[in-house]
Amino acid sequence: MRKLSLFEGEKRYTISIGSDNLFQSLLPEQIKDSNQILLLSDTNVTQHYQQIWAEIFSGSKFHVLQIPAGEREKSLLNFSKIIDFLIEHQFRRNDVIVTFSGGMIGDLGGFTASCYQRGMRLIHCPTSLLAQIDSSVGGKTAINHPSGKNLIGSFYQPEAVIIDVSTLQTLPDREFISAFAEIVKYALLGNKHIEEMLFNQLEGIISRDSELLETLVFYCCEHKASIVSQDEKETGHRALLNLGHSFGHAIEKLTDYQSYLHGEAVSIGLMMAMKLSELKGIVDEQYVDKYAKLLQDIGLPLCVKENITAEEILNAMARDKKNLNENLRLVLPEKQGCNLYEFSEKDLIKKAIKQQL
Repeated sequence: MRKLSLFEGEKRYTISIGSDNLFQSLLPEQIKDSNQILLLSDTNVTQHYQQIWAEIFSGSKFHVLQIPAGEREKSLLNFSKIIDFLIEHQFRRNDVIVTFSGGMIGDLGGFTASCYQRGMRLIHCPTSLLAQIDSSVGGKTAINHPSGKNLIGSFYQPEAVIIDVSTLQTLPDREFISAFAEIVKYALLGNKHIEEMLFNQLEGIISRDSELLETLVFYCCEHKASIVSQDEKETGHRALLNLGHSFGHAIEKLTDYQSYLHGEAVSIGLMMAMKLSELKGIVDEQYVDKYAKLLQDIGLPLCVKENITAEEILNAMARDKKNLNENLRLVLPEKQGCNLYEFSEKDLIKKAIKQQL
């Protein structure tokens, strides 16, 4: 087992990464002081872990609340449903929400924990690769609004993050592959360990070798933790983690979260960001081709297949919460890492988008 210790704001917590019964060994200690536990999961995950939950929470007053799977369920309606449940069962601030699922449940459960009685205890047990390497680390919580993704949210740190890579063995292939867009993002941000693994050990990683996955997840969490511990509220350096996401979130919203998983949309967004960087003369064609081939070898999409226009994507990007004024703020790859750029003229962005339509 590997551990990372994070200190964000006034809160210090540990990310534990391992395999084989990690939940059984670590969760009982984390919940021992709670009177009640609300375990949040989705309908896809529950079928695999009911027996494990019965063992872990034996003797505890715990409730399981299932939310339908899918990004569309990260909604005000389900937020209200969880709040109603907490009130009905008289949960207190020192009780705990345990999210045991992918990133959608982590975001939804984290936001609920931050709001209920001005903040209750929270533990993340991410079961998808995307949640393990990205959304469970850093304290971002959010729900979606019809006008855009993650427009309602907060920064709220958990008490612990427990990552057991054994859960990835039951993850559907599409969900597993989708997460690699975020992993490629770390390589583009300049992480040499991750870049080396992707280009030299991809076959073993894709075949879900547990030892390789544990190492890769550790490197991703370590990279993100080093950034968010310096910039918890995304006022500076943390914005670099949004590489490809302004494009990707717009694509998700315009396709009603039905056509692409988050990582698939981010993969297309990474391509658009790289093309824009090439058009600005920051990187060359060989750089773009190198990473385009990597994304393709992984099995991720490079282009939008739906009938949406560059103008529609640009308009959706204008509502992105990362923009501070009328200009678009975009993270672009450079030959060594990435940087944040502000655009007042939109024609170049539109040209980059069109190349991936």
